[in-house]
Amino acid sequence: MSGMKHRGIYSPLWGIVGTVALALSWAMSAQATTAFQSRDLAPNPEWQATQGALAVSGLGLTAGLANPAGARSERASASFSHLLWAGDLSREWAALSVPLGPRFGFVVDAALLHGPQLSGYDDDGAETGSFGVTEWNAGGSVAMEIGAGLGVGVGARVHRLEDLTEPLTGVGISAGARWQTGAQSFGASITDLGSVQSKAEGVPRYDLPTHWRIGAERTMPLYRVGASLRGDEGATVAGFGFSITPTPWVSFLGGLSSGDDSEDGGIAWSSGLQVVHQGIEVGYAVHPAGPLGTTHQFSVTVPLRGDRSPWIPERSSH
Repeated sequence: MSGMKHRGIYSPLWGIVGTVALALSWAMSAQATTAFQSRDLAPNPEWQATQGALAVSGLGLTAGLANPAGARSERASASFSHLLWAGDLSREWAALSVPLGPRFGFVVDAALLHGPQLSGYDDDGAETGSFGVTEWNAGGSVAMEIGAGLGVGVGARVHRLEDLTEPLTGVGISAGARWQTGAQSFGASITDLGSVQSKAEGVPRYDLPTHWRIGAERTMPLYRVGASLRGDEGATVAGFGFSITPTPWVSFLGGLSSGDDSEDGGIAWSSGLQVVHQGIEVGYAVHPAGPLGTTHQFSVTVPLRGDRSPWIPERSSH
């Protein structure tokens, strides 16, 4: 019996780890040009404050973006975040997480990055009109736990750059695995496999850089701490993040990463706060080391089912 149990736990685990490792080695060797800059922006304050270190090994809304295998949660919830960047740039993000029983779940989300209208000029300096650049993306992930704490997931995402001179559309697919044993969890994923297409010519113009991530975390009643490696275009970034919860209604977040989007390639840091009241979570994060200045992000997450939900009551068992 013990031998059968050993094979049942570790055989599928090593098979998935081997497959993901081969995909990661291929992704690390790829060289490409980034077409969609908003892909590197954190979707919500928790991700931003912890430098994404808790995303690839976690579960829920943001975990499903970093690792499709994490697109599971205990209850349905919806989230909205607003990010303020330099130069009057802003980004809105909305997501929905829905559990499908104890072993399945999915996450869908959409984001919009936009800025102010800019004036265009011809070669003689005469103004030709105004224009604006807008980026948006939308996608989803489906996750399944296959047993012994091991989960897998797949996802897809569409990227769109609205530009008068060169509008671009990209489609990427994602895959990942997650393993949880006790208070520890481990994750690995590869996201945005695909290419960017030019609307005008209908042929590949840029490769869509593939993101790869691996990470591990430990979750306890009063804290959560994790570390991760992520990269694309041959660059690798190490991240560390934590969440301290001294009371059930407040959490303090922080994170460090080697380089991230800092101009000098040094250490980038960020911090944040989460407050929970009657199941509604409000979050804030600040990241001062970005190339375009300080980034602020705010979010609200509400439960859509359960005894604390203001909209969908728990179903009666009678």
